[in-house]
Amino acid sequence: LVDGLANSIKTQVLRSEYDKRWSTIAKKQAEFNSLFPEEYTGNAFASRVENRWLIYNPLKTGATATADIPLQYNTCKGVKLTMSQYTTCLMKEETNAIHLYLTNYRTDDPSLKCDTIVLSGATAQPSLTWKDRSNHSASQLLKESWEGGIYTVIIAHNGPLDLDIQCSG
Repeated sequence: LVDGLANSIKTQVLRSEYDKRWSTIAKKQAEFNSLFPEEYTGNAFASRVENRWLIYNPLKTGATATADIPLQYNTCKGVKLTMSQYTTCLMKEETNAIHLYLTNYRTDDPSLKCDTIVLSGATAQPSLTWKDRSNHSASQLLKESWEGGIYTVIIAHNGPLDLDIQCSG
């Protein structure tokens, strides 16, 4: 721990003190869980910086991945993304909108892949606008539904697109 970056780490544990600090794996997990609280659930990768999220499907098996994200800047409760293989999403929360940039472009399989966005906690039916980016097969809105405070969008695409959901809770 000789440079400024190393010294900026909150939890510094010398190798010689490791066993004294964490006598069991459970104690180590408990400390790290308190230092780094869970921000989302699911098997997708998600990372937040203020009101922006990077979310992607890390699975290379063809399986979908999900991320259930509680919203902190938008007044709705949360958003759940179910993403096809290779899908990446950049999401920005605003008080009355959620902006998503989705991409899953593949040249080896040009068929459209389905991604699902489920928004919970809106007090009125959200409105959706979307637009393809770049030159690829046209995306298709397969489903848009509003029932009991749950807004669901299923979109099929093979390429980048912007989705804007105007919503508040």
